[in-house]
Amino acid sequence: LLDMMCLLDERFCLTLIGFGYELAALREYAYTRCGLSEKRVFFVIKPEKQEIARWYARAHLFVFASQSETQG
Repeated sequence: LLDMMCLLDERFCLTLIGFGYELAALREYAYTRCGLSEKRVFFVIKPEKQEIARWYARAHLFVFASQSETQG
């Protein structure tokens, strides 16, 4: 997803919601290696369930990038 953001113009932004052991590495990759700004890639860390619902309701597109986890 972050690599894809590098190919898109400034009109597009990405909000990543969640938390995990890869958070620091993802932030470093997005901001340092890809050179994306915090306005284009925004991390929402450990939100409450109600806040997650609000973020999803505002989204134009939902992408679930996992190739191993499934959501019913």
